[in-house]
Amino acid sequence: MTRSAQTKVVLYFVAVLIGNWSADAAEVTLRPQSHAKGSLVLLGDVAEVKSSDEHRSEVLKRVELFPAPSPHHTKLMHVRELVELLVLNGIDLKDLEFRGARTTRIYPAVEETKVVVAGLQTSTIESSEMVVVTRRALNRGDLVRDADIELQPRDPKSVSYPQATERQDVVGMEVLYPIREGQPILLNQLRKPLLIKRGELIRVRARAAGVQVTTTAKAEQDGALGDIVMVQSLENREKYPAHVTGYQQVEVYAAGTVASDTTRTPARRQTLSLERR
Repeated sequence: MTRSAQTKVVLYFVAVLIGNWSADAAEVTLRPQSHAKGSLVLLGDVAEVKSSDEHRSEVLKRVELFPAPSPHHTKLMHVRELVELLVLNGIDLKDLEFRGARTTRIYPAVEETKVVVAGLQTSTIESSEMVVVTRRALNRGDLVRDADIELQPRDPKSVSYPQATERQDVVGMEVLYPIREGQPILLNQLRKPLLIKRGELIRVRARAAGVQVTTTAKAEQDGALGDIVMVQSLENREKYPAHVTGYQQVEVYAAGTVASDTTRTPARRQTLSLERR
């Protein structure tokens, strides 16, 4: 196959993949935090679902994702995990558009508050929830290590902003704002380390009909591992969503098919290849 023919095939498959994101797609807007309504977490619990087809919207809202967190525990879910769960439930992604938060903190179903009565009907709220607290001062740009944190009982008088409650939620995360020693870590003080930065040339990989396509595009957004970011084609300046899979590397997927590749390639290397599998 000549280079000209290869180029045409590459552009064709990229166009097919981009075309799967319909302008009439149902919107799934992930909430930054949510509460389970029962023993199972449903899509409607964690996201607002809008569609011109009311029946389609109701069906999506009732999709079961996973068991609700146990009392005094929470679960942090990334939009990437949500996409994979929908695929496992047989949901076709080609008519879905994901918006809103990149992660959502899911709390168990609200229970009745325990009240201890003493003396002249003075009541206090019991709290056994643990939160993550720093063992040393953390500066902006630091990556949180397990040795930097510990669990302590939550202060009932503390701020109402969402606080980290599990070690695995913060270890490996990047600090956005300075945090003093002995302070609870707030979820909005952290982010995943960025692998894609806006304006960089990045590698884009796609697969369709047994054909693998690799090309180069420009990142329109910053992105961490698992994020869905917008990228711009260098050929026709079209913009389309892609999934961050590695350093300066993204993948385009369609109809519930997600490819994976751990090979790192320099971002500024102009690549255009066709690989039959």
